[in-house]
Amino acid sequence: MHLRLKLLLLTTILALNIAASATPIHFTEAEGYRNGSIGDHRDWWALHGTTEFQVDAKNGHVNFGSGNAFAIYTGESVNFDSNDRVTYIDLQFSQTEERVTRQTIFAALAYLRDHSYGSIDTAVMGLGRSTRRNGYRFVGFGDISDHIAGADLGITGDGDNSDIIRVLYLLSKGDTAENWTANYIITNLNTNSVVASGTREMLNVGPKAQADSSIFGAMNLGKQLNGIDDLQIISYGSHYVSIPEVRSLTAITLAFSLITTMSLRRGRKQT
Repeated sequence: MHLRLKLLLLTTILALNIAASATPIHFTEAEGYRNGSIGDHRDWWALHGTTEFQVDAKNGHVNFGSGNAFAIYTGESVNFDSNDRVTYIDLQFSQTEERVTRQTIFAALAYLRDHSYGSIDTAVMGLGRSTRRNGYRFVGFGDISDHIAGADLGITGDGDNSDIIRVLYLLSKGDTAENWTANYIITNLNTNSVVASGTREMLNVGPKAQADSSIFGAMNLGKQLNGIDDLQIISYGSHYVSIPEVRSLTAITLAFSLITTMSLRRGRKQT
């Protein structure tokens, strides 16, 4: 399938919330979570910091601290032999400064080969600040940086809470370590709109990742939280998804027409 059609179809499927083959994690008491470091919970490993990811089980989210750290979901390892792999986070934050002096990345996703610092080469992607007024950006794969207006995230000035934003990462195995494909989609779930999306072809993951089936999805907290406060992860999901072959735009167009008539009915989370 043409990569653009594949990305468009995936966007449609996920916007309609019908792609998940596993239940998303909402970090609630009902799921067995408790207050404290996410690394103290089964199926999670906190790397380079135990205080950066703090579970608030009563309210059902994870608070980000400061520093550069990974929270690795070890409940299911990734095998790319036959399917694409989707990992995503739903997040919300508040803006404290309309303009920052340097570009940053503050919430990201990655795939790691093990519980050590083994991130697949150039495969970290996520959301950060740009130096424009109320400016944000997608950044990832070592060479992509796309501007996102704050208004597209529900931000118009200092003190604003963002809408609930989904950052999604689709990784597809290539025939060699040098030709994997990554797609990214950033969606505003309150307005049900895609604010950024794209494809990185010929992604080089290295020979170990090509041969190793023990690859794990992970959340990554960036080093700089300039102009950002109260960053929360509301849910996390990581699962296989099989993208069917589509030979015309008809099915995709019809599916997108459904999106315009749907409401995800997700209110803004109060902080």
